[in-house]
Amino acid sequence: MRLVNLMITFIFEVIRMDLCRLPTLFRASRALPALTFFLTLFVAAAAICAIQGYQLSGKSGDYKVAVTFTQTHPVEGENRVEIAITDKASRPVGGVQVKVDYFMPSFPGKPPMMTYATTAKPVGDVYEATLNLSMRGEWKVAVTVVKGKQKRKVTLPFEVK
Repeated sequence: MRLVNLMITFIFEVIRMDLCRLPTLFRASRALPALTFFLTLFVAAAAICAIQGYQLSGKSGDYKVAVTFTQTHPVEGENRVEIAITDKASRPVGGVQVKVDYFMPSFPGKPPMMTYATTAKPVGDVYEATLNLSMRGEWKVAVTVVKGKQKRKVTLPFEVK
């Protein structure tokens, strides 16, 4: 994000300069290619930031669980998520069942206001699921990884905007 801010600042400084009064080392003929280069770099950086999606991660035992929303952030309605499960050596874990519970937490000592459950399906090295988030606010997703008789659970908070 800092790189994007620096590129924006540079672009505005180049645009603001009077190209006729630039020093000989940085003439107007050289400014246009530099401006084009940094503008292209800015667009590429913005595209990469948008592609990455919103990610949550946590650990349980030997497993690291990363939940990535394919949008830039969770929204009301359907949200597709990819769940990556890796072991201590950062290798993908396969042959497991992945249960996904998501809910709006309530006040301490009270049950959650809304609770939903789904099972994630394996797709390559990740597991995919769809969360139907019914309203804005604070939510939690609980991912349970079941391998044989062993269960590992990770609960991660997020906000729907």
